[in-house]
Amino acid sequence: MQKILVAVFLLLTVFTSSADAAIERQKFITTIEPAVIFTFGGLSRKSSVEDILNRMDENHMRGTFFVTERELKRNKENIDLIVAHGQELGIGLRVNVDPKKPDNCQSLQEQIQRIRGMLKEYYGIETNLVRDLYGYNDDFVFEAVEKENCLLIGQTVNVVNSKHKSEQNADEVMQKIFSKGVVSLGRGQIVYIRTDYYDNETLAGDMMMAVKKEKVDNIAYRTFDDSPELN
Repeated sequence: MQKILVAVFLLLTVFTSSADAAIERQKFITTIEPAVIFTFGGLSRKSSVEDILNRMDENHMRGTFFVTERELKRNKENIDLIVAHGQELGIGLRVNVDPKKPDNCQSLQEQIQRIRGMLKEYYGIETNLVRDLYGYNDDFVFEAVEKENCLLIGQTVNVVNSKHKSEQNADEVMQKIFSKGVVSLGRGQIVYIRTDYYDNETLAGDMMMAVKKEKVDNIAYRTFDDSPELN
């Protein structure tokens, strides 16, 4: 059975927040597509980004890469690579909680607007997909995203844990992230991988492939014309 790994977010880029409903961080996407969604952040290390992109090419995978304003300024070469490989870009928010100069709703709105403008200018890309890279639950974060008519993306599974920074082996990390009861991921669930955190520059890519092999490829997504006997 063909396992389809696609950016379901492509179906949601015209999303507009309802003025009558409080915005929520999306931890999964309701979809009829036989898909698990791979998302990425932390795009500053070229070797890790390149490794992931090459593996995605080899396995015909699509994903969404959330890029920050700083990365667009300092690591544009990496973002160029992502676009060249045909992957999707989203808006990566960096929320400053420093008491001396904390962010607020207005400053985050302005950050979203700047990133949107840069993505449009550099790549002709329009998006309303936003990820707060550190997952703050402050009301002003939700308010800013809602006022900009954007969709706030979270995750079902965060593959990178601060406890595992120096780990070298994907199998060992998988055992620590997933309990024995989690044998597979569900349709529309969102996987998040920070690419530049592990000391091992290829571990993020190893983890992506381990999740695909152990938690996605074992899912029996049967379509109308699918024949398991022939697979």
